[in-house]
Amino acid sequence: MLDRVHEPASEGNAVRSKRDAGALRVRGVGAWHLRRARPWVACLAALTMAAGLSVTPALASAAQSAPAVVTLSPAFGPSQGGTQVEIDGTGFVGVTGVLFGGESAPFVVDSSSLILAFAPAAPVGGGSVPVRVVTSAGTSAPAPYTYVGVPAVSGLYPQSGPVAGGVAVTISGSGFAGATAVNFGAGRSAKFTVVSNTEIEAELPPDTTLQQQQRCAHSRCRTVHVEAPASSALTVDVTVVTPAGSSAPGTADQFTYLPSPVVTSVAPATGPASGGTPVTIAGSGFTGAVSVTFGGTPATFQVVSDGEIQATAPPGSGTATVQVAAGPSVGSVAVGGDTAYAIQSGGSLWQWGLRAPLPAAAAASPPACACATLPEQVSGVGPVTAVAAGTGATYALAADGTVWAWGTGGQGQLGDGHLADRAVPVRVSGLSHVVGIAAGSAGGLALESNGSVWAWGGDISGQLGSLAAWSRPCLCSDVPVQVPGLPAVHAIASGGLTGYALTASGSVWAWGGGADGQLGVGARRDIAAPQAIPGLGGITQVVAGRSSAYALGGDGTVWAWGADGHGELGQLDVTPYAACACVDAPAAVAGLPQQVASLAAGRDTAYALTAGGTVWAWGNGGNGQLGQTVASGASPAAGGLVCACTTTPVQVPGLVDVTFLAAGGNTALALGGGGALVGWGDGADGQLGPTTQSSSNQALISLPFWSDASAAGPSAAFTYVSAAALASPS
Repeated sequence: MLDRVHEPASEGNAVRSKRDAGALRVRGVGAWHLRRARPWVACLAALTMAAGLSVTPALASAAQSAPAVVTLSPAFGPSQGGTQVEIDGTGFVGVTGVLFGGESAPFVVDSSSLILAFAPAAPVGGGSVPVRVVTSAGTSAPAPYTYVGVPAVSGLYPQSGPVAGGVAVTISGSGFAGATAVNFGAGRSAKFTVVSNTEIEAELPPDTTLQQQQRCAHSRCRTVHVEAPASSALTVDVTVVTPAGSSAPGTADQFTYLPSPVVTSVAPATGPASGGTPVTIAGSGFTGAVSVTFGGTPATFQVVSDGEIQATAPPGSGTATVQVAAGPSVGSVAVGGDTAYAIQSGGSLWQWGLRAPLPAAAAASPPACACATLPEQVSGVGPVTAVAAGTGATYALAADGTVWAWGTGGQGQLGDGHLADRAVPVRVSGLSHVVGIAAGSAGGLALESNGSVWAWGGDISGQLGSLAAWSRPCLCSDVPVQVPGLPAVHAIASGGLTGYALTASGSVWAWGGGADGQLGVGARRDIAAPQAIPGLGGITQVVAGRSSAYALGGDGTVWAWGADGHGELGQLDVTPYAACACVDAPAAVAGLPQQVASLAAGRDTAYALTAGGTVWAWGNGGNGQLGQTVASGASPAAGGLVCACTTTPVQVPGLVDVTFLAAGGNTALALGGGGALVGWGDGADGQLGPTTQSSSNQALISLPFWSDASAAGPSAAFTYVSAAALASPS
């Protein structure tokens, strides 16, 4: 029998009716579906749907306790409502209502531990609402249910990948909560993890069509008709599906499958063990090649076309496999305190690590570390030629000579005329024809093509070169001002609160903060007016750490000055001042076994890249910045702290043929000769990618820039022979 019909009960107006053990209670509902209801309940529901009724099976009389909701499945749904939600819990006896916020929901009681409810439409503004179960014994504590909008994809990293799949792809956008599928075009469903409402990490599925085409184009495939050459690429839309719907296709969601490189011949196929043989490599898929190796040894090369590479064989022995690897080409990298950056071929800029300031969506519900462990493309600027990362603010030099900034701006660090943080790049006011940029802890520097230097941001230590901004409430300038008193400048650098300028003749000028001797002028105080550093000439590069500075001479000599609390000045022929553990005039660094080609500096650690492609480090190693474990001991500087540091430069193990070196904070990055990017040191905020998020990494970590290498085979073999064998007649 059926009791009388009731409307859905509200929390304040629970409807009660008597029922015997076999009776059923029916409540008003709209059309809906039953997923896990017992068959007899579903059958009765089908009979009553036309009347707009919902069915609740009667439960045996028992001593009732207040209901409790344990889980909601799913806990997300579209704003129009209608999603069937399984409510698991206890005490679902005598249920009189299910509330989503202030709205009553149609429901069916399946058992004392399961209710099937149907979400009503979202309230104005959407968001999360509390779900409660009402019984004659009371009302449960709330469980959150979130209304989500239709998903939208705003970006991908990377934007291309191999036909074999397997590459990690980060999808950025909105409305990803409760995603049920991620598709790379039709028929390519990806494995994925929803990181947050704005980020999904997916595993690129393979493209079997291109794989088959490639196999057939380079084999005796006779059963498959090949309509496209193996070198053709395929671009697809990446679609995210949630209970609210599917993301709409657009330019931001396009992903390109690239064919794997294939080597079909190597000519000549022999050469001397000493290397140096010009070799023509024929095949396909060579566009975007980032490395050519002979038996794993990198070779110099030039891509002539998609089907031809001209390479020079490196030294070797025996028979070596010639392999071509393609993928995103990284031209240069930079590191801030907690964020890393890479400029790829074409000038696109990518960042990973700590996001600061947080975008509004992430700030509302931040992930565990509010960071990105896979590179995300920086939108709103590009193409770029250089990037400089400071403390909270980042600067990018665009190819058109303008400068763009984002991050923390409370001291005018963004140079856009405002004292506000920016999550997206804004143009630094008044700058054009810029050829170089640098970042400090409170502002930026720019070098224009006419040799003038411009500064903006904080000026408490004279970083702007004049102390002219002290009359402002913020002791700063929110637009660039020219640094006076400098000759024509060739390059610039910045560290902490100090600026440096290098002239074409090799002299170095400094201004700003100097309490630790980092000005190098023999005084330990701030100086607003730039001064030439005595004793330095023929300098080719200047870099700066937090309170230390380094200069590279044309003869490969390294000079250092400033703070020395962690041995960051290396082995000097002077004794640091006990009062400040610092040196206020440049001194040569000893202990570097090879001629130095370039320098980099972290917070308290210095790095040298030699002409032979090896990397040496000294200073603080407490976070693995030296690439190896260093025993803690007394600081080398008088009055210094106990630290894991060294004044003797040590070689970073595992690094060979390095072409580019960058450091910042307690993290370092290096580009290998084959284009591979590796890092070491502090990776707690994702600066070293997804492999590990640790504050101390002594071993090298490969960063997530994919590459796809050609396969081995007889057609890709190069044989090294002795000089005698080459000289003997055939």
